[in-house]
Amino acid sequence: QEFLNLSCAVLATYIFSNRQKEKIKDLLIQTQEANTQLTTQSLELEALNRELEEGQRQLEIHTNELQQYNYEVKAKNSELESIQRALIQKSEQMEQANSYKSEFLANMSHELRTPLNSIILLSRMLGTNKQQNLSKEDLKKMGIIFAAGTELLELINNILDLSKIESGKLEVYRDTFQTQEFVQSYKEKFTEIAAEKGLSLIIRDEIRTTIHTDRGKLNQVITNLLANAFKFTAQGEVELSLAASGIDEFPLKFEIRDTGIGIAVDQQQTIFEQFRQVDGTISRHYGGTGLGLSISKSLVELLGGKIELTSQEGIGSSFTVLLPTNYDDHQLIPRAKQIIQSVQVDDDRKNLQDGDKIILVIEDDAYFCEKLKAYINQMGFKMLRAVTGQVGLSMAQDYELVGIILDLGLPDINGAEVLHRLKSNVQTRSIPVHILTVEDSQEHYSLQRQGAVGFTTKSPAGLEDIQEVMATILRVAEKKPKHLLIVEDREEERSAVFKLIDNSYIKAKGVTTATEALRELGTGQYDALVLDILLEEGSGWEVCRYVKDNQLRIPVIIYTAKELKEWETRELEKYSDSIVLKTAYSQGRLLEEVALFLHKVAKVRTMVALNDEGKDIFKGKKVLICDDDVKNMFSLSCLIEEAGATVIGAYNGQEALDALKLESEFDLILMDIMMPVLNGIEAIKKIREDKALSDIPIIAISAKAMKGDKEVFLGAGANDYISKPIDYDILEKLLKIWLGRKR
Repeated sequence: QEFLNLSCAVLATYIFSNRQKEKIKDLLIQTQEANTQLTTQSLELEALNRELEEGQRQLEIHTNELQQYNYEVKAKNSELESIQRALIQKSEQMEQANSYKSEFLANMSHELRTPLNSIILLSRMLGTNKQQNLSKEDLKKMGIIFAAGTELLELINNILDLSKIESGKLEVYRDTFQTQEFVQSYKEKFTEIAAEKGLSLIIRDEIRTTIHTDRGKLNQVITNLLANAFKFTAQGEVELSLAASGIDEFPLKFEIRDTGIGIAVDQQQTIFEQFRQVDGTISRHYGGTGLGLSISKSLVELLGGKIELTSQEGIGSSFTVLLPTNYDDHQLIPRAKQIIQSVQVDDDRKNLQDGDKIILVIEDDAYFCEKLKAYINQMGFKMLRAVTGQVGLSMAQDYELVGIILDLGLPDINGAEVLHRLKSNVQTRSIPVHILTVEDSQEHYSLQRQGAVGFTTKSPAGLEDIQEVMATILRVAEKKPKHLLIVEDREEERSAVFKLIDNSYIKAKGVTTATEALRELGTGQYDALVLDILLEEGSGWEVCRYVKDNQLRIPVIIYTAKELKEWETRELEKYSDSIVLKTAYSQGRLLEEVALFLHKVAKVRTMVALNDEGKDIFKGKKVLICDDDVKNMFSLSCLIEEAGATVIGAYNGQEALDALKLESEFDLILMDIMMPVLNGIEAIKKIREDKALSDIPIIAISAKAMKGDKEVFLGAGANDYISKPIDYDILEKLLKIWLGRKR
């Protein structure tokens, strides 16, 4: 038993020891594995650390590169800012250079036109041979001098046109006109040239439509291209044709074709450059400046089109001008209402005789016109008919008319626009116009303000009012004196108006109160009313309301010194046809308004009624000529003194003022603008500041023909304006107008 106990103890110890060894062995193995893992992780950590160090080095490199890039960007920005400042400076310099160029051209224009003025004016005067002391050979020489001066003027004008195009100062004036009439006009211009050179001239219009563009500039282009065609064509033909191009953007195609010398391929682009010619050698056969095609190309582009050239040397050339039909949007106008020129018109144009009283009817309704013609013929008148507004405007200038009956609803342009153009044209504004309309409208009052003499609604029963219409037209067209009522309470103002309009065509009566005005208006004998709003007894407003309430169909012209508020102006416009504010220079405007509404205006700028021939207007008159150029002074003095007037000369504005201080009884002042000491504008202003001199007419003269100059001269106080070189006929008419004015 004891042995077993001892053996169990030993055995237990042995077993425990083995177990402990096993545990120690396991722990040792775990420790070894942990060490192995630790070593592996340590190696991995070292590798990761190396990677981090490498990443940090790369980051430092990128940071350095970014800093370098930022430095470069800042340097580039600084360089760009410098370039931008330089560009701005260059742009300012270019603008200044353009300003200098425009000023230079204006000044050169003045310097060239001033001597040219003497050449043209004196050669024209001598060419008239009033003294009958020049031989045929002398007159021929004068003609050559005049032609050379005119040619030089054309060259100057070309250079100025080019300058205006480059500076953007050339304005486009939108006109509406028929292509057939436009194209055929060149037949008259170039038939004689074609005959002289033995060439055939062919004119064709294949589309016969209406276009809306600047007629003057288009005419300048076509005329230049045709002139070139004749210039470079010795035999064969020259053709102008208008056809549809088939291009949506440019529907119109004007083609000028010739059988002339042609243009080499290498020159077909350069000839559109300034001062470039087909033959620019010193031995060239053809003259010219080389500006025509350059200006033509610029003008066509200004009108929204383009110009193309096809040519073969020795065979001929063809210039094609492609244009939109409408300058505003360059889009083709719908053809739904396109005018057909071949419409047969039944009127009396084939039966006209001298002394016939002619009524023009502008109406597209054939049935209505047929009935109207019968009525007009029964009353002893002949009728002409225009189916469109454009044709009507043309016929109004071609025939001597008693009156016009105008429909508002026309196929091409609105009747109101036709009325406006008739009254804006000096040749047609005195023709009485009666309006035809299908219904009453608020527009009638505004049309009456534009100059319509009456309105008639088209009646389904047909023309019951035609006798009244004809009576109205005849009453306005009669040459007997018109009656004018002047309502003005101040005696001096009333007398001034009387003196202003005193002529055989206008019989005026003056009253001082509203009561007297209403009594006179009640007689029904007056054709127009001049009314001051401020009256000592009663009010001008009362008279205005009386005219409207009693439906008196007479023009009302407000002539007042009252500073009108905005609401007063708006209210007066409801009652009156025109408002003229009294100023130092408003009398001419008043006379023009009176003349317009009495239909006695011959020309817009004519501010007085001259006698029929203008005889004896110059005799006894005294004219002050202010011009620093001796040649101009001599030329103008010769013209005026030869007519019978006395001339006093001054060579700058200050001398003119000094002359006026010594003697203020001048009938007219001719004032040059560009002069030393005191220029013409400042001299005019100082003259107008003196009340004793304020009514002397002043005509400004300048060769500085840039945009806006005329407005500056008139704004300074000049009554009229003429540019150098002075046109003999225009100057003579202006002198008659202003010397015939009663001061």
